[in-house]
Amino acid sequence: MATPAQPPPQAPQLQPHPPPPPGAGKFATWQRVPQRRVALLVAVGLALGALPVAMHSRQPAGVENPYQQAKQRTRDERFAWYHSDEMPSKSLRNHVKMVQEGIFKYHQYQVVGRHLPTTSEPNPTVYRMKVWAPDAVCAKSKFWYFLRRLRRVKKANGQIVSVNEIFERKTTTVKNFGVWVRYQSRTGYHNMYKEYRDTTLNGAIGQMYGEMASRHRVRYPCIQVIKTATVPAAACKRANTLQFHDSKIKFPLTRRVLRPSSKEFKTLYKAKRPNVAMF
Repeated sequence: MATPAQPPPQAPQLQPHPPPPPGAGKFATWQRVPQRRVALLVAVGLALGALPVAMHSRQPAGVENPYQQAKQRTRDERFAWYHSDEMPSKSLRNHVKMVQEGIFKYHQYQVVGRHLPTTSEPNPTVYRMKVWAPDAVCAKSKFWYFLRRLRRVKKANGQIVSVNEIFERKTTTVKNFGVWVRYQSRTGYHNMYKEYRDTTLNGAIGQMYGEMASRHRVRYPCIQVIKTATVPAAACKRANTLQFHDSKIKFPLTRRVLRPSSKEFKTLYKAKRPNVAMF
């Protein structure tokens, strides 16, 4: 007696993934990713520094992140305190100066240091130096660089008394600055005098470093600023500075385009050729 043929085995039916809970957001799709892929994504996120941002973003839709709320509240409180009457006016002026001086790469610092007191010299000589550096740490390093060449004082047997940044008194007036520098080239050491027009001395020093790098291929460590001064117009020497000493100086307006009086009259195509002549 023949036995009936057995039906072929059927593949197991995959159960549909339950829908994410309401308000789960885009991170609900992480549940469908295999465990190995999740580990890879976490490793990549830790390497790129994006995982903490993602962790803070796991908030239901319509609910604001408390981390962002605290960050925004702190920023608003700081802004309100800066512009309130509780903050002293002198501190506010210093803060404005710091903001203005922060646009420059090089800042002027006054570094004061001395040799460590010893039994033979309990009151050593105090030395003060003005240097330009990107920050206070580089300013102290530059101070020891020059002091150990000028005096028998180095960082190991010396100490820093104070480091202060020097700010401009008037940062809205154009002035003529003279800069005396000594730099090292491929062939030797050279002295040079430069003139620049700028509103601040830090801006003039930035121009000097840029020009020395472009015209003479001199790096920042190879330049030593010997002296700086505000030069009156009658004492200027360089032609690049003298060309601006004209009470009737004029500059051409290279782009004069007739603009519509309001946004509703602005169109992409014109029926008549626009007049772009310079008067």
